[in-house]
Amino acid sequence: PPRPGDILHSRACIDLAAELLDFAPLVDFETGLARTLEWFKQRER
Repeated sequence: PPRPGDILHSRACIDLAAELLDFAPLVDFETGLARTLEWFKQRER
């Protein structure tokens, strides 16, 4: 169970980075997550 003060959800907002640094992700979240999971699966073996 969560303890008092635990952060239950967290999301990054890249709006400021996009504005100040002209940053844009190269892949969307779902693709990046799938690639990350696949990377970990390949190293499990």
